[in-house]
Amino acid sequence: MRKPCRLFTYLFFLLVPLLVSSQSIKEILTNDEMSVEQKEIQASEILNSYKSNKNFDSLFHNNYEVIKWYRKIDSLDKAIALNKENLELMISSDYNDPTFIRKNIFSLGFYQNKNGNNIDALETFSRLLNYEEPDSYAISATFKMAEIYFVERDHYKALEYYKLCKSISESLNDDFNIIRATIGIGQTSTRINTTKSLKNGIDITTKTIARIESNELACAPDWRFKIYKLLGNLHSDRTDYNFELAEKHLLKALEIAETIDNPYELVNIYNDLGFTYLMEKDERAESYLMKALDIGPYGIMYTIVTRNLANHHLNAENFDQALQYAQLSLSDVTNTELPEITALPTKDVLKNVNEKLHVVSTLDTKVDIWIELAHSSQQKKDYYFEQALKTIELADDLIDLARIENIDLKSKLFWRKTATDLYIKATEVCYDLKKPEAAFYYIEKNKALVLLEDIAIKTLRNNSEASKDLIEQEQLLRDKISALEKQKNNTNSDELQRDLLLAKADYDAFINSLSTDNQIYFKTHQPAKVLALDVFQSQYLNDKTAYLEYILDDKDGYGLLITKTSRTLFKIEAADSLKSMAITYRSLIDKPFKTKTDIERFTRISHKMYNALIPSEIRDIIKDKTLTIIPDYYLQNIPFEPLCTQQKDLSYLIYDHQVNYAYSLSFLAENNKIERKNNNPIVAFAPIEFESLEPLPYTEYEISVIDSIFNAETYSNEKATKANFFKHTNDYQIIHIASHANASDSISPKISFYDDVATLNELYNFNNSAELVVLSACNTSLGELYKGEGVMSLSRGFFNAGSKSVMPTLWEVNDRTTLNLVESFYSNLKNGQDKSLALHNAKLNYLESNSLSDASPYYWASFVLIGDSGEINLVEKTPLYIWGILIIFCVLIFILLKKNKKLG
Repeated sequence: MRKPCRLFTYLFFLLVPLLVSSQSIKEILTNDEMSVEQKEIQASEILNSYKSNKNFDSLFHNNYEVIKWYRKIDSLDKAIALNKENLELMISSDYNDPTFIRKNIFSLGFYQNKNGNNIDALETFSRLLNYEEPDSYAISATFKMAEIYFVERDHYKALEYYKLCKSISESLNDDFNIIRATIGIGQTSTRINTTKSLKNGIDITTKTIARIESNELACAPDWRFKIYKLLGNLHSDRTDYNFELAEKHLLKALEIAETIDNPYELVNIYNDLGFTYLMEKDERAESYLMKALDIGPYGIMYTIVTRNLANHHLNAENFDQALQYAQLSLSDVTNTELPEITALPTKDVLKNVNEKLHVVSTLDTKVDIWIELAHSSQQKKDYYFEQALKTIELADDLIDLARIENIDLKSKLFWRKTATDLYIKATEVCYDLKKPEAAFYYIEKNKALVLLEDIAIKTLRNNSEASKDLIEQEQLLRDKISALEKQKNNTNSDELQRDLLLAKADYDAFINSLSTDNQIYFKTHQPAKVLALDVFQSQYLNDKTAYLEYILDDKDGYGLLITKTSRTLFKIEAADSLKSMAITYRSLIDKPFKTKTDIERFTRISHKMYNALIPSEIRDIIKDKTLTIIPDYYLQNIPFEPLCTQQKDLSYLIYDHQVNYAYSLSFLAENNKIERKNNNPIVAFAPIEFESLEPLPYTEYEISVIDSIFNAETYSNEKATKANFFKHTNDYQIIHIASHANASDSISPKISFYDDVATLNELYNFNNSAELVVLSACNTSLGELYKGEGVMSLSRGFFNAGSKSVMPTLWEVNDRTTLNLVESFYSNLKNGQDKSLALHNAKLNYLESNSLSDASPYYWASFVLIGDSGEINLVEKTPLYIWGILIIFCVLIFILLKKNKKLG
């Protein structure tokens, strides 16, 4: 009786594999009666049979089904591992289905992103940008990359990817993704929040809405709601703020939202309308914000709504309620219990917070409340100011943390701009608490911090044992990015944009692939430290020097005067009108005076500015001292020397003081520590003739004058190429360039050579150790102004490259007077004067030699000295004729010795 039983068992084990193989992978994975382990085992048996039989098509497609199943059961690690294995096998077996390969690449990036591996996800998605013809996977990949960068607060990169996504979608007539990418562009533009970004966002969004309303683009109601809401927010955020347009588009969005039955979107639109009315200080703000709160906002929206309610109650001077709502917002965004109204999250908590920008915004709101409380209560004024300062300190730490997480310069600059308003408020608090030392810290934090960090990394790298191969590899990657950015500026196209984004992705991948020990040579890991005021006074000042720092925005401004023995913090009176005065002042000095009315107007404006910027309380302190100005915001585009100290005549400040400039005192001190060894005195470049620009005949005389004074190395005409400049200027104490340059707040700076232009990005990749770079060209100190960091000018580029000081121009220079000033300046250097005195005396000499219109500041005030103002101990270059005499002498000696040997 046992034999049939044995036979049945034998048949069972023989038939089970056949039964299993007759089931499809999909049937196994959807079988509710099987456990996860059973499904894995049976699926694995089928996949192994495909693999052993080299049935790759079935293997790859069924692998993909298992990958999707792993995702469904939240086994993302297994999904990622199998996805990688599937891709590797496809590629190694030369699988001929490129669309399915791209599908697998996208799924891998998608799962990596879902699993929190954003660095890996970005690298994977970037593979989908390598294509002959764009497809839906390129659209999806660019959109996902934009989303990742947006969440990680790398907003400039996010914007680039959203734009590429929209462009590819346009080429493929993909209506849905055109609209989705437009919304991404607009949302990112509001986060960047510059005049340029908001205008760009408004233009693109308005055009897309027009296409939707004309039925050119198909758009579902929920997306119509989102795009109208976005346009309302863009108008609400714009610099010139248009309440009517903001309200119009937001009410349109509300009308749509009420038809789509989505509570989350209702919360969003109620909040946005509340915020818009909040900006108007309209009582309707509270009504809409409370509607949002009543629905029960979840996620980050609770943080935002409660913060807006805090600001509403602040406007109404309901300070207790304002603090309570601010504390609710802060507790929510940091996921921390904060029972006391003065309680703040710890620094350790903030390190792990994802929504750093919202934390900073809420802390900023709390600072505003404490400051207003201080203004309203004389009795507890100092207590409230101290609470404000404590809150600012925490926000400052968080901003530093957020900034150093980014590699991209523009994203770092976004965080610098975010910090600016906070540092102004900090200075106000320090002024009221009479704390100039603390004010010094925040004023310095508002200037050239990214530049200081870049210099610190370069110095560390140059003085380290970092692998030369790594340094060369990083340099090649940066050079590639610079070259593509230059091409893109000249000829923009989707292909160039894609290549540029791929080059940046390659750079990020290279940095992320480095060990921690090597990363420190290429990426900031610690925020730059601000120089202590006591240290600066004791180590860098003497009795004849004074430093005058400014911090300001459109409404308020403060100055800090520092001498060897004193520090004076003062408030700039009528700071809200100073910007318009500075604009007028600048417009009057960048052209010659023609009439008496011109002179009278200039004298009146410049004297008002003098009174505001150099008030009577500090004039006795600075008497007979050399002034170094550390300007801020719009003051970076004007010279101080032409300020009139009297209202009746042209009593320029230059008659009383030598005036120099610096980006920040911390940068000045750090930059001066760099050891510079150059074996040659001066090299001068003058292309003179250009392919598409006007010739500059005076520049030929300019460099010949320099040569006659110092026996300089000169490159002119066809020798003054860009390649020669980068190749032959790294061992000179002074670099002089006489050429065309172009820059403004909208044009990226560049300087022309005989065959090509050098851009700011190329200068960032350049290394030199010059004591002084003289930029004898137009507008070389101008560029796009980034609040909190400074002007992105050619001057900055040379400082980044390693220069100790730079002498640029603030407007279009006059050829004849430039020649006069340059000759006088170099003659003064030859006579042993330091850089500051040499330029000062050159300007005074010009003023003494000219009168009337020819003595206008336009002619003599454009050149400014930035950075170190000390002496240059120029090395002596032996003249060529001396070398000739020595060679002839040696030949004669040789001949005489040879004759004597024969005679002997």
